[in-house]
Amino acid sequence: MMIRLAISITLEIYREYAGCRFVVLDAKKGKDPKFDPIHFYRKMGFKILKQREKGTVPMYLDIWLKGTGGST
Repeated sequence: MMIRLAISITLEIYREYAGCRFVVLDAKKGKDPKFDPIHFYRKMGFKILKQREKGTVPMYLDIWLKGTGGST
């Protein structure tokens, strides 16, 4: 719910006030690959910015495409 709220606020800013283009996050890798949060964020349309072996994985969502009706 928090991610959807952040996306809707970003879309509002994009449409009304400024040229916001991306929502960026760092997904913390899970110990069990089956329950890795990256899968959750991918379902929401996020893409991996850079694959890392340790730590977090930076991901982004291009809201320009989402806000203009384009495909993600």
